[in-house]
Parts: sequence; C-alpha cells; structure tokens
Amino acid sequence: MNKIFWIPKHKLSYVYYVLLVIAISRITIAAADNVLQFFIVVFFVLLVFNIIPYQIIKFFKYIVKTQNKKKSSRQKIVRIVFLFFLIVIVGLILYPKDDHQSLIYRCADTKYEEHFKDTETQNEIDTFLSFRQNTKNQDQTYGIGIKLCEEIYKMHKEKFLKEYSK
Repeated sequence: MNKIFWIPKHKLSYVYYVLLVIAISRITIAAADNVLQFFIVVFFVLLVFNIIPYQIIKFFKYIVKTQNKKKSSRQKIVRIVFLFFLIVIVGLILYPKDDHQSLIYRCADTKYEEHFKDTETQNEIDTFLSFRQNTKNQDQTYGIGIKLCEEIYKMHKEKFLKEYSK
C-alpha cells in the first residue's frame, strides 16, 4: 500500500487530510450531480493529489539514486527520456494553444442578451448568464449564439479580438 499511496506521517496528516476533504467538497459541489459522479470526483482527487505526485517523487528518487551508482545504458536512456518529457511538458505549459474560447463565450453572452432584451427582464438574462458554462451550452438559443460567434471569429478575426478582448 505504501508503494502506491502516500500515507503522511502523523503531523503532516492533519494538514493533508483536511486539504483532501476540502478539495473533494469543492470539486463535488461544482461537478457532481449524482452518486456515480461523486465517486468519480473522489477518485480523481485521490489520483491527482496522492498517487500521481507520490509516483513522481519516487521517480525523482530513482533518478537521484542512479546518479550515485554506476550508470548503465538503460539508466541513461531513462534519464534522457525523462528529461525530454519534462521539457515537452514545460513547453506545453509555457506556450499554450491560441484559444479564444473565452472571447467566443463573451460574444455569445452578448448575442443572447441582445436576442432576449425585449422579451425578458434584465434580471432573467443576468440569471441565465451567471449559470455554469456547461449549463448555458445546453440552451439551444445560446448554442446558436456560440456558432454565430465562432463563424464571426473565423471570418473577422482582428475585428472580433478588438471588440471582445476589452
């Protein structure tokens, strides 16, 4: 069990388990609507906050131990592959994809507001626009607004970026 999960020592467990419960509760409130989704969230939190970091730490310890011993060709290959993946991951983090999805959503919010300005009160429009994004995406009228904004973005990229990046 200690080879897969990180089980903290007595003093660290007070902080670790409290943070784990907070993470599970926060993510569950935002993502889980039923019991199956709750268990998926718990599994995800354990995976992200426990198993993956612990395995990375164990791998770093393995790399450090190989530096102290004689280096075989297999260990050199493992180190090179590890450094390559580390460089790729850092590169992906530092150079994100040019994604203007948030601007498209802002445009869709504006289009939705313009469409319903006369038929609904501003309070109802504001309530809808405050929903989570996946809830808004289920609305057919809002979906049409997203498609319209995506087409505007493709056809008039500079004008779109000027107008909605304010």
